[in-house]
Order: sequence, then structure tokens, then C-alpha cells
Amino acid sequence: MLNKPKGVITSASDPEGRKIVSDYLKGVKERVYPVGRLDYDTEGLLILTNDGEFAHLLTHPKHHVPKTYHATVKGVPHGTALEKLKTGIMLDDGMTAPAEVEYKDVDTAANESVISITIYEGRNRQVRRMFEAINHPVTRLKRISFGGILLQNLKRGLTRNLTKEEVNNLITLAQSEPAKKMKKGNVRTHNFHKTAAVL
Repeated sequence: MLNKPKGVITSASDPEGRKIVSDYLKGVKERVYPVGRLDYDTEGLLILTNDGEFAHLLTHPKHHVPKTYHATVKGVPHGTALEKLKTGIMLDDGMTAPAEVEYKDVDTAANESVISITIYEGRNRQVRRMFEAINHPVTRLKRISFGGILLQNLKRGLTRNLTKEEVNNLITLAQSEPAKKMKKGNVRTHNFHKTAAVL
């Protein structure tokens, strides 16, 4: 798990010479790659692995693995605007699945808000586009949770190994029924995926 800083590419290389996530993996002998993506301007929790089956399980759209972000947005969205995100909103690539949203902070002096949003998809720049659709563009975006794994106090640019229990929980969550995820059901233990080497 890496706390990806803003201004870092989720890629193996960059022709423009910008920083990439592997720059933060000093001492890691395995060749690992990101599970999903965080765009250049987004920071926060990024899982990396050398196990393609594990990565596919967590990122395939049918598995609906939840990802939670703290989005700092311009203005203060009214409840009706947030309700659109909760029920699904039309983007240029189709209707989104329902999201979970709640206010975390409101700064009336700066005319901005921090909204917690949990999505169950992984479309390109999805959270940013959802807030743009309700006319409250994102000025800062940080992923704080992936499938129940929390970023917590991991410092920006640092990594830590996931525990076997965390990997078990991710696998079990991805394999559970989507409706149970929406209800945040209990996560059962699972036999550890033997080939998974996760950071």
C-alpha cells in the first residue's frame, strides 16, 4: 500500500519525465504494478501487487469493490445535489451506480466543502466528473479507503505491507454479492491467496 502523493503518475514510466509510483518503492525486489489507478492530481491509497489474478479480482467492474475519497469541492452542495450522486448521475459514458456521500467539513469563508464519497466503480476520473456534473468541481481529491483497507496515518510517499488478514478480506469482499457490499456486511476470513505479494 502506497500513500501516493499528488503529481505522481500511476504508470511504469512517463515520457515527460514526471515522477512515477515505482520511484517510491525503493528496496522492493518484486516487480509490482498498481491495482487500478489514481490520476496525476489525486493522492492517497494505492495498492500494488505482483499477482495479476488478485489485481483483476479487485478491479473488475462486476465485483463492485468500494473506494472512499475525501473530495474538497468549490461551494457547498445542497442536499438535493448530493442526492443525485446517491441515486446515480448521468455522465458522458453512462449512468453511475449509486454512491454514498456525506459532508465532512464546510468552510464558508473559503466557499468550499469536504465531501466523503464512496463509489463502487472505477471509471476514469469518475469522482471528479460526478462533482462537475452537479457544478461543484473538485479542487483536491484523496482516496482514504479501498475495499475496507484504510489509509489512516501512513505518511505521504511511504508504503507498508498489507497483512494476510487484509488481503483475505479484500478477496472475500470482491467475491461477495454486490448487495452485501452496499449494506457493508461482515467480511469473512478467506484462505490466503498464496501468490499475492502486496505492498
